[in-house]
Amino acid sequence: MRQNYKKKENCMTQERIAKLNATEGWTWEEEDSFEINLENWIYQYQKLGKYPSGTSKDPYEKRAGRWQGYMRKHYKNKEKRMTQEYINILNTTERWKWEEEDTFDSNLENWIQQYQKLGKYPSGKSTNPEEKRAGGWQSNMRKNYKNKENCMTQERIDKLNNTDGWAWDGIINN
Repeated sequence: MRQNYKKKENCMTQERIAKLNATEGWTWEEEDSFEINLENWIYQYQKLGKYPSGTSKDPYEKRAGRWQGYMRKHYKNKEKRMTQEYINILNTTERWKWEEEDTFDSNLENWIQQYQKLGKYPSGKSTNPEEKRAGGWQSNMRKNYKNKENCMTQERIDKLNNTDGWAWDGIINN
């Protein structure tokens, strides 16, 4: 409706425009979705203690994660215009980063915490979300290591080899 109204060859009837004008709460200008999305991103980051995921099952976290990716993408793409005002706001937003953090290191830290807490390898089928995340990550690392087209860096292999309790075969080394 708003787009049709703003077009030069406005195809909305005067009757429809009048009905919308008479509708309580209706405005022709949208609220600034940047501000709304930024508030949601801040809330989600504070609630989760980590960057929101664009693949989360929680719709609010998912929206914040996707928005974060969208902002990063537009910041890098010079043809997509991001205003200097938005760049300045994000630059002064606590914990905002233009680049994704190294998820390998944060996942390794989570794996170590879960392994120490449980005294065993974390399960990817656990009902505990942190254990499940650590177990799934562990499984992916083992698959990546065994894969013939191994894209895992030697630095990461060395980090895992030097991590207490880590084993590529899933047998606990004491």
